[in-house]
Amino acid sequence: MQRLYEQTDRERFEIIGIHAGPYTTEAAEFITHFGITFPVVSDPDTSLKGWNVKALPMTYLVNPEGQLIYEAVGPREWDFQEMKALITN
Repeated sequence: MQRLYEQTDRERFEIIGIHAGPYTTEAAEFITHFGITFPVVSDPDTSLKGWNVKALPMTYLVNPEGQLIYEAVGPREWDFQEMKALITN
């Protein structure tokens, strides 16, 4: 996801990581260890339950109109051509 973040236009696409639970030292160390530079926010009261989170990590793509256009369960590679096409369309 970091590679995808580095390859996309910030004016057209944004990645926001959401850490489930309170922001801890371990979360900060994870972000630093993996060189994450996109914004990461904390969800200490798990208000994301309304998003039907099935597992962690869970990924959602939301278009500028606020419509969910893609969701994925589990870790994956994000900087491949099919994902880039989905983002640019």
